[in-house]
Amino acid sequence: MERLFTDLRGASRQQALLRSSVVVAALVYSVLLVAAGDSTPLALVVLGALGLLCVVNPHTQAPTLLLLYMLVAWGAGVPSPWHPLTLPAALCLLVIHVACALAAGVPSAASLPGTLRLLYGPRLIAVAVATTLVWAVAGAVAASGTPGGIVAALTGLGVVTVGLVTHYVTVTRPARSGQRRRRERVVDQRERPKELGLP
Repeated sequence: MERLFTDLRGASRQQALLRSSVVVAALVYSVLLVAAGDSTPLALVVLGALGLLCVVNPHTQAPTLLLLYMLVAWGAGVPSPWHPLTLPAALCLLVIHVACALAAGVPSAASLPGTLRLLYGPRLIAVAVATTLVWAVAGAVAASGTPGGIVAALTGLGVVTVGLVTHYVTVTRPARSGQRRRRERVVDQRERPKELGLP
């Protein structure tokens, strides 16, 4: 535990900013939770404790526990399935996820590499835009009074399918093609000496 606090004291400015954004997002989420529904003080205390645990050690399962707890607290505390404050609450979840992932991706004393910023920046914007669109569609459906049933199930399945296809196109396929190119280079380097007659 002492090593974690030593890492925290020696953290770079970017790491301090990432870790403090977790606390700010958790506090904003707490305010949204109270404003949107009925929550107990104990829920807010647990939310704050898990947020501080993420700040101290984002490398463990603490961020996952925090995000799951936030979802459960929202589901239990907000009576309506759709609420105008659902969007900022979802964006708080997104900020916490990205901040913890970036903070865990580099040593605490190191600054954030530009490649990580270039990788996470567009993804963060794409997920935020998709979240806003889904929130708007859900609000329109809730306002129209359309009953759920098969239409809601198919819409949810469509959203999940689009998300999986997007993930495959933007993450999985480029990673596989990069691995394939590396394997081809290794095979090429092994074959070249044989072509030259070298042992």
